[in-house]
Amino acid sequence: MSEWAASWGAEGNAPGVLFGETGQLYIGNDASYRSDWPSNPLPSIYTTVGGYSLRNFRVGFRTGRLDSFVWLRNAFDQNCIDLLLAGTGGNTGLIAAQVGDPRTFGGTIKFSF
Repeated sequence: MSEWAASWGAEGNAPGVLFGETGQLYIGNDASYRSDWPSNPLPSIYTTVGGYSLRNFRVGFRTGRLDSFVWLRNAFDQNCIDLLLAGTGGNTGLIAAQVGDPRTFGGTIKFSF
């Protein structure tokens, strides 16, 4: 477990009209930080994950029935590792890693009925 971890977010919005619908235009930002941490029960310099910070952004429009937005995750394309594991099956020296997601973007449309 990391000695230090933090996350925060903020969103700003303003009244707006889109395609004749009255609602809110908004922009949001989320961030997280995690310090170095050992990812194996037996700590080793080879299975310690380096600390990293991630930033995510979103811009959208919402009404009482609709929420439509575009998003960008890992905005600065931070290389990070989610997990390091020492291989099983003897003393092979194998270290396997699960890497974090690269910069990813997309959109979401939600309807309420």
